[in-house]
Amino acid sequence: MLTLVWVYGGVGMARTNIVLDDRLVSEGMALSGARSRRELVDAALRAYLDFLKRKQIRLLRGKVEFFEDYDHRTLRARGTSDDSGR
Repeated sequence: MLTLVWVYGGVGMARTNIVLDDRLVSEGMALSGARSRRELVDAALRAYLDFLKRKQIRLLRGKVEFFEDYDHRTLRARGTSDDSGR
């Protein structure tokens, strides 16, 4: 096991202590090309949050209704994305 201690002085950064499985870290470094453990953990956290956000969007399937005459091509051609020109 590996214990990481990070200290940041920048905005939005925090000191964090975590224990990581050495095998997972090695595999993650090899597959991701991350140059540091911090970069690996940061990339993993971002990927996990992206996954959760996409999952939340998928849960909306069948719950969003569109206008019957909605045509994204017409709106795109007009250069607008609102309904004010209906």
